[in-house]
Amino acid sequence: MGKEFSAKNCRRNPTQERSRFTVEAILDAAVQVFEQHGYAAGTTARIAERAGVSVGSLYQYFPNKDAILVALADQHIAECHTLANQIFAHVQAIECSLDQSLRLIVGGFIELHTINPQIHQLLYEKVILPEEIQKKLMVVLQTITKQIRELLAQYAVIREESLDMTAYIIVQIAEHLTHQLVLHPPYEMTAETQIEEVVRVLQGYIQQQSSQLNT
Repeated sequence: MGKEFSAKNCRRNPTQERSRFTVEAILDAAVQVFEQHGYAAGTTARIAERAGVSVGSLYQYFPNKDAILVALADQHIAECHTLANQIFAHVQAIECSLDQSLRLIVGGFIELHTINPQIHQLLYEKVILPEEIQKKLMVVLQTITKQIRELLAQYAVIREESLDMTAYIIVQIAEHLTHQLVLHPPYEMTAETQIEEVVRVLQGYIQQQSSQLNT
């Protein structure tokens, strides 16, 4: 069971350029400190020292390290949303096959999990994020699920009545497997191998669902 914390009293909005730089420095330092020492031992004093600011300056923006983690979670969610939109825009632009689309999408999931992997693991495995952050994560996954549904409809490989469930299962499989392969690989694997393994699973599932069109 992870550590539960509250998102209340989050950082104030920086209004000056110097303040923005200070906030960015604190967040960058927090990533390094949490990766090196873990969340429990990643104190605000260590974060402030790594960021090159006083503890008092840190507290002007973040009342505690829980608030820092919430800010990091918000950053991660924004990165997820941006990357997902870029991937699906690229897939639509190049008009590739379904298999090629799956490789691009799974590659995007791999990329997301390899950005600050220790922080990713912290957010998803070692703490209980506040409800507002969990809702934001859910919105991102729902958006990706909708985009997958539209993609499947475009290729006309799944019955209309099965599109919602098929898209949901594809996203859940891709998210879970890429998470495990990047953060807890059974042995050393290249990103290309990780992509191929996940795509193979998705292809099998889609083929099984697609076969229902002819029955």
